[in-house]
Amino acid sequence: MNRNSRIFCIKKARIGGGPIMVASKRCGRFCGEIGLGALKDRYYQKKMKAVPTSKFRHLKGQPSAKDQNYDGVIGSETRLESNICACNRKFIAVVLATTGAGVFTVLCRDKPGRVDKVFRCIGHSTEIVDLSFDRFNPNRIVSGSEDGTYLIWWIPDEGLVADLDQIQCQFRPSQKRVVQTEWHPSAANILIGINIDSINVLNVKSGEVVSSIDTSQTGDIIYNASLNYKATEIAASFRDKKIRVYDLRTGELKKEFFTHVGPKPIKVAWITQAFDEDYMITTGATKMSEREISLWKISDPEKPIVTEKCGPASAPLNIYYDNDTRVLAFYARGEYSIKFYELLGDTEPILYYLTFFQSPDAQRALAFGNKLSCNFNSNEIMHAVRVLSKSVEEVSIIVPRKSDTFQEDLYPDTIGEVPAISPEEYIEGADAEPVKVSLKDFLPPETTVFTNLVSVTQVSKQSDAKPTKGVSGGYSGGVNVADELSSLRSELEDLKERVIALERSQ
Repeated sequence: MNRNSRIFCIKKARIGGGPIMVASKRCGRFCGEIGLGALKDRYYQKKMKAVPTSKFRHLKGQPSAKDQNYDGVIGSETRLESNICACNRKFIAVVLATTGAGVFTVLCRDKPGRVDKVFRCIGHSTEIVDLSFDRFNPNRIVSGSEDGTYLIWWIPDEGLVADLDQIQCQFRPSQKRVVQTEWHPSAANILIGINIDSINVLNVKSGEVVSSIDTSQTGDIIYNASLNYKATEIAASFRDKKIRVYDLRTGELKKEFFTHVGPKPIKVAWITQAFDEDYMITTGATKMSEREISLWKISDPEKPIVTEKCGPASAPLNIYYDNDTRVLAFYARGEYSIKFYELLGDTEPILYYLTFFQSPDAQRALAFGNKLSCNFNSNEIMHAVRVLSKSVEEVSIIVPRKSDTFQEDLYPDTIGEVPAISPEEYIEGADAEPVKVSLKDFLPPETTVFTNLVSVTQVSKQSDAKPTKGVSGGYSGGVNVADELSSLRSELEDLKERVIALERSQ
C-alpha cells in the first residue's frame, strides 16, 4: 500500500452500550484509535445541526498592567446585592468602604496608577447601592442608596480635585431600597429608577417624577430589571421566582412567567433587535442551589429554549449583554472569573460557550462600560472594571487579530451620545429608536456643562420644609420595619426549604 494514500480502516467501538463507527487515523502501522473525547465530539456533531462559526471564538481578557491599576482605592464590602462600580469612556466610579453614610469616588481613565488622595462625592445618609453614568453625558452620574434616595451629580472633565457635595437634583419616589438605575436609551434627561417595590420614571431636567409603577401590587421584591430596545417595556425579576414585563408608561402588566426555582436572586437581560423576535436571558438556581442560565422566547415563555448548568456557588450570576456583537458575559461578586457566551443563529438564538477570563484576585464588584469605552485600535469589544480588595483593575476583552486597521465586522454602528428625543417629547408620548453612530470616525459630541448645582445640605433642608416628589427629595420617613421583617421571614423560609432538600438528598 502506498504510504501516502489516505485510506482509512473502519473499526467498531461502544459508547454507553451502543455501537458506532469509528475511523482510525491510518492503515497499517499508522493505525491508532481516536480518543474517547474526540469520539463523542464526532458522534454528537453529526447529530447536531450545523452551528455557525463564531468570529469571537478566540476572545480573551487582558487585564491592565499592575502599575496601571488604581491602587489605594478600597471599594465597599457591602453584603447587599448591588452595583458599586460603573465606567464609561472618561471615568470610573467606585463606592468606597466606609461606616455609616455612603460615599463614592470618580477616577479619570486617562490618569491610571496609584491614587494618593481619594476624593469623595458626599451626600447620602445611608449606604450607596448603585451607580450609573448618563449615556448622553459622560460627566453626569446617578447614585442610589438604601433609603431610596437618588442623587444626580456632575463631574468636571479633570475629575475630582476636592470632595464634592454639590448635586444637580435629588429624588426619593420611594422609601424602599434602590435596586438599579437605567438611563433611557433614546430620551434625554429621563432616568428609570428601580426600587425594591416600584419602577419610577424621573425627569432629571425638571426634577419631577414622570410616572411610577407600584410593583408590590403584582409582585414581590424586585431583584433587577432590563429595558427593551426603545424602552417602551421593562422586564423585572422578583423574589417569587417570576419575571414580569410592564408597559413603562402605563404600568400595565403585559406578561409574567416562572423561571428558576432555587433560592438565589434571579437576574434578567432583554435580548432585542438581534433575531426575528425578542428573547430574554435569565440566571438563577435549581432547588439544590446549582446555578443555571436559561434562554426564553418572550412570546412563548412556558419553558426555556435551553438551560445550562453552571455548578454550585453562593453568589448569583450577573449578566452583561452586548447588543452589537450578541456576546454575553456572566460574572459574580467574590469570584475570580468572567464567562463569555455568544448567541448564534439567524432566526432563533443558539447559546454558544466561548471562553472565560480568569484572575488570581477575587472581585468585589465588576462593571462593563458601553461600546464607546473600548479601544478600537486593539480590537477591544468590551471594557470591564473590577474592584479588587485594595485597587481597581481594568480588563480589555479583545479579539486577537494581526491587522492594525479598523475591523468593521467587529464594530457595527452602535448607540451614541446624541438622544433621539427630548424629555418633553417623551412625556408627551413620543417613542424612538436610539440614534446610532459609526465607530470608524467617531468624534464625541460636546459635553453639556451644568452650572446650576446646589449643595446636598441645602436640598435636604428644603426637603424637610416641604416634602414633595422630585428635586426637593420626595417622601419623608425611614425604613418600614414591618416590611423588612416580612422580607427576612421570607428569606428564612427559603433557607429552610433548601436545608430540607439537602437532607433528603443524603
